[in-house]
Amino acid sequence: FTASGDFMGDTATLTIARNTGGIFNNSMATTTNAVGTMTVQFTDCTNGILTFDFDDESVSDDTVDIIRLSPDTFCTSLAIPAQ
Repeated sequence: FTASGDFMGDTATLTIARNTGGIFNNSMATTTNAVGTMTVQFTDCTNGILTFDFDDESVSDDTVDIIRLSPDTFCTSLAIPAQ
């Protein structure tokens, strides 16, 4: 699966796509079909919430808490107001 879309402020709204027909490390094109939507909302520079909704009713929709795994080198500096 891949997800792509737009973001505004602290939220990204993405289309989930299922890619089929590819071969790893090969330039052959894949077939892409939209299969749902995903929203990623960041609550601060370290935490966020990922919500996904698949079109297929047999796949459960869910919400997952996410956290930053790498050191913050950019976000915190944007969040602190200039003095």
